[in-house]
Amino acid sequence: MKQVYSYSEVGARIEQRTKTIFTRSAQVRVSVMKPGGKSHSIKVSINLLIGSYSIGVFQCTYKNILELLEAFDINENEEIFEVCSYYSQPEHLVPHNCSTDGE
Repeated sequence: MKQVYSYSEVGARIEQRTKTIFTRSAQVRVSVMKPGGKSHSIKVSINLLIGSYSIGVFQCTYKNILELLEAFDINENEEIFEVCSYYSQPEHLVPHNCSTDGE
């Protein structure tokens, strides 16, 4: 029995409210910024992209940078960070509740 279908094969079912699932690889751009003060918390803006098309943007707060590195499976010596201008302001983003502090 066939397990995977094209949209032309399942489009009518989707219109009839049948749940369907597909998997797509996405690029994740993560902006990291410490809000200031003595807090160790890290504010993160996550932009999910397929090609140049943004499919979702949300914000998270992590307790500290180590928690962020662990969440994204990043080794602290991995050279993947780009440094923005000191005066750069974060983009205006639509916040979503994805805090990792149990809230």
